[in-house]
Amino acid sequence: MTGSNATNSGEAINHDTAMRIVTVYACIRVLSQAVASLPLSIYEKTKNGSREADSHPLQYLLSTEPNVEMDRHAFWSAIVTGLLITGNAYVRIVRNAAGQVSELFPLMPTITEPYRLPNGTLAYRTQQGQSNGTWKTLDADSVCHFRLLSMDGIKGLSPIQQAREALGLSRAAEKAGAKLFGNGARPGGLLMAPTGLNPEQKESAKKSWEMNHGGSNQGGTAVLSGDWKYQPLALSPEDSQFIQTRAMQRTEICALYGVPPNMAGDTTRLSNNNHEQSSLDFITNTLRPLLSILEGELNRKLVPQIGRKAGAYFIAFDITERLRGDFATQMQGFALGKQNGWYSSNDIRRKLGENTIDDPSADVYTTAVNMANSDQLIAQAKTENIDEQPLNPPNQDDNEPQTNY
Repeated sequence: MTGSNATNSGEAINHDTAMRIVTVYACIRVLSQAVASLPLSIYEKTKNGSREADSHPLQYLLSTEPNVEMDRHAFWSAIVTGLLITGNAYVRIVRNAAGQVSELFPLMPTITEPYRLPNGTLAYRTQQGQSNGTWKTLDADSVCHFRLLSMDGIKGLSPIQQAREALGLSRAAEKAGAKLFGNGARPGGLLMAPTGLNPEQKESAKKSWEMNHGGSNQGGTAVLSGDWKYQPLALSPEDSQFIQTRAMQRTEICALYGVPPNMAGDTTRLSNNNHEQSSLDFITNTLRPLLSILEGELNRKLVPQIGRKAGAYFIAFDITERLRGDFATQMQGFALGKQNGWYSSNDIRRKLGENTIDDPSADVYTTAVNMANSDQLIAQAKTENIDEQPLNPPNQDDNEPQTNY
């Protein structure tokens, strides 16, 4: 790992120490698992849109097992974790004798870096094994390089290093709080005696109270005899400020990673109304941009950009499940889609993970009559031989008596 970086708080922040901050760990866990849980496939472009290319050699690597050592979830969890810590993530592309991609292996971002060859060509070097291993050079075509914000477009900036002062303050406050409660730096209350005590009696009473109600025994029931009284102390202004500092640091770290505070465990301002909105904001402003980084590099390095197959395929994550919402919202959306001809019954069943129906009508796309244009209605009327009804009623029989109204 990279060396420690001192901060004004006195805390050294590097990749290891930052991950010991609960909010940092929570944000990285939320993002890495969100990406790893999304289906990833290669699609073939068609005249009607696109479809999954199930027979493509890349499909199994992307959707199931990138290499013999890990499944898709473990692979993408590692990639996104490294990306969010160091600002860079690297994947080694292994090809077979025919030049087809056969495996994808993550490279440790702390011992991998881009550099320029003497002729100006971009390449990568990585250490084999541990950090003291020998360096190996890889062609740029053999490495997928995912990067966050970058000054030169080549190497991403580490969020940990860019925000080390804020993280140092958070870690210092966390350690101060642990010491405060561990050592009892702030008395929880005052123990008042009925009459004046000599120094020996005071010390004896203090030790007895700490032994029975201090440390791990805090919060127990106290039984006082005679005229002894216990008066609890309220939070001091300093303690209140400390709590506010801790809350502010959580908010800043969540902002660093674009994770709503409620997803990182802060539910102080959570309500039913803003929960769904924060989830949508997370998808739109955080998850989508992150997926765009990953998809862009995968398509650039794994999908043919020249030749006969150029532009015929593309790789993409499927975020449909993240957009579904609750069950009632799903059903309302599906009903609207079926009513307006976006979905057939079988389309909806596929999205719900149900088996399709072996009935031709289940694949029919219907449209409400009031959504059809006039030409369609006229053509349908002619086809079905629908005659216009007469505007005037038939003449009454002359023999029947007429009634005047």
